[in-house]
Amino acid sequence: MPQYKRPPITEAVIELRLEQPLSPTEVEKLHQRFKGDYAFSENFAAYGLEVDAAARRANFEEQSSGYKLSSSDRADVLLVTSAHMSCSRLAPYLGWDRFRARAEDHWRSWKRVTGYRKIRRIGVRFINRIDIPAARGEAVKIPDYLHVYPEARAVKRLQSYAMQLSGPLEEDNCRLVINSSLVPSPLVDHVSAVLDIDISRGADAPQRDDEIWALIDRIRVHKNQVFEESVTDKARGLFNA
Repeated sequence: MPQYKRPPITEAVIELRLEQPLSPTEVEKLHQRFKGDYAFSENFAAYGLEVDAAARRANFEEQSSGYKLSSSDRADVLLVTSAHMSCSRLAPYLGWDRFRARAEDHWRSWKRVTGYRKIRRIGVRFINRIDIPAARGEAVKIPDYLHVYPEARAVKRLQSYAMQLSGPLEEDNCRLVINSSLVPSPLVDHVSAVLDIDISRGADAPQRDDEIWALIDRIRVHKNQVFEESVTDKARGLFNA
């Protein structure tokens, strides 16, 4: 993987999802263990929407609950919930070794609190934002920067898009999901394209720590390959500008 001066990573995530949810008492014990490592702590809950069209009824169901812990600059994030541990790093991204070490250290501490729990899913996700210079009103040719893009002859001037591609990565029995879209750019006279790469393994997820982190390292290699195959040399020039 090339070492870019300005990697386009806006968020990196390592997630370990459990087969069975933790009890509220266990979640609170984990919160007490980790909150001293972070400046901020907030309650966190994830919900799912279930729609019954025949009965004209929609129900929100809580899928997990816990805490969102953040560093003083809000760049390092840890989600401690009843269903999973999710370790994130927001921009500026400081490199895989540092990010991975923090996630692995937290997982060791997690297990000291909860004991062994079967893992249902192991996932690594990297969200990239490619900021493309464009004068106001200027059209940008996405294929100049990404090999992942929509194409429709009826659309002569592309202003927005959102697309998802998914499929297996058979080498490690993983699943790849790529999301790409145009989003409002935080930079003046720029257009921003998102390249969101999510690779996970659910079936027969390893349970031993050495096998877990060996898989996570291999997933990162797959992620790098997918990223490099998805961007053009013109995009790479932006990362080294």
